[in-house]
Amino acid sequence: MGTTSEWLSVLVWGGFWGGAMAWTFARRNTQTFNLKGRIQPIATWVPAGLLYGILTIFGWQRAVHPPLLFVTVAALAGTLLSGLVDRNQTHQ
Repeated sequence: MGTTSEWLSVLVWGGFWGGAMAWTFARRNTQTFNLKGRIQPIATWVPAGLLYGILTIFGWQRAVHPPLLFVTVAALAGTLLSGLVDRNQTHQ
């Protein structure tokens, strides 16, 4: 399932990616958000950052074998579902 060093690298790379996305988003949207407006993008970036970190450190070869497969699928599903919820709320 990976060593502690690999998982720390996953957190660093995922945090780096998520931070870059948050910075990019904050630069584009200068208006003041309510709490719901801040939570939804973060709920998308956290599993997306985890997925990015997993695929960066472990690669596809190791990411699609159990038990790491379950974490990878959960991160992918979380990213897609929160993105869909955000998209539906934005277009209403």
